[in-house]
Amino acid sequence: KLTLKPTDDIPLCSNASDIYEFKSDSIENDDKNDPNFEINDSQSEFEIDGLLNQKWIDPRLGANTKTRKMAVAGQIWKPMITNINGHNKIGNNDDTVFWRGFGDEGNVLLSEKVHVGGSCTIDFQNFPFDRQFCQVKFGSYRFPSEEVSILWDEAAVDILTKIRTNEFQLANISTHILMDIRPSGNFTTAVIQFVLRRSNSHYLICTGAPCIIMVLLAYISLWFDINKRTMRFNVNIFSFGVNLYFYYSSTCLTQPVPYLKALDIFVGLCTCFSIISLLETFILDFLCSAEENLFHLKKHACSKEYPKYVYWIEMGMKIAFPIFYTFFVSLYGAVYVN
Repeated sequence: KLTLKPTDDIPLCSNASDIYEFKSDSIENDDKNDPNFEINDSQSEFEIDGLLNQKWIDPRLGANTKTRKMAVAGQIWKPMITNINGHNKIGNNDDTVFWRGFGDEGNVLLSEKVHVGGSCTIDFQNFPFDRQFCQVKFGSYRFPSEEVSILWDEAAVDILTKIRTNEFQLANISTHILMDIRPSGNFTTAVIQFVLRRSNSHYLICTGAPCIIMVLLAYISLWFDINKRTMRFNVNIFSFGVNLYFYYSSTCLTQPVPYLKALDIFVGLCTCFSIISLLETFILDFLCSAEENLFHLKKHACSKEYPKYVYWIEMGMKIAFPIFYTFFVSLYGAVYVN
């Protein structure tokens, strides 16, 4: 059974379930693990401290003194199960190994304290809506599949409470069997896969919300009186500057990688719309200044009556800006959020 117990780093985690069986002719093995599960957010590594319980049937053994002496002396056959995809430590002393359950049918239950660990995937393309995968692989280096075959029990894993860290929460646990092909033969491997979903509320509040507010501010500036172009400039430059800062922070400071993350794309989208609003203000200022020079007006060429082309630019921007922004944000959500 896999039981995830609370630790100092993970305040909420508890789990209990059957893991798998070994079957090979007269040998039947049920493996159980009771670990403490810890995740290193910054390095995408995990560790499990627990009890590895292996169960099989050996008809040569029984409930007698000879079998018990063999157990104490470490002479009982065992399938030599270990973690094959990360660092692994299994104790070999009386404090960490316990044999029990020698019945008339040769039922054997071996309990060993283990400390296993490994690496999780590191893929930030969907950051901060990404999921990372951590695997623990149990198998034998000594006995190929012809001698020891590993099977999962029917009730593989039951999640009682969620595992949660500063960055991730446990989304799912799945199990399956792999055939590991090596030069020495084919070996069956029992795999536990932890699916970790990133907690993205922090990034949505601290980055996403300010960027949306800046775009909204840029759109509001479009409704300012056309004569107040200086105020428009100030608002649009402020909106563009803030979004540009968030884009720099997202690409260069938050999980910097050599490709665009989902967060980078969203902030870049908001920055583009701030630029569009700023460019519209530049264009109107240029056209109105041209009107003033053409008709020798001292100022306010566009204050009382819009020239038609200025009017259509204004109306087109006021209508198209929210429509296109809503469309691209909806498209972004459909692609990345789910």
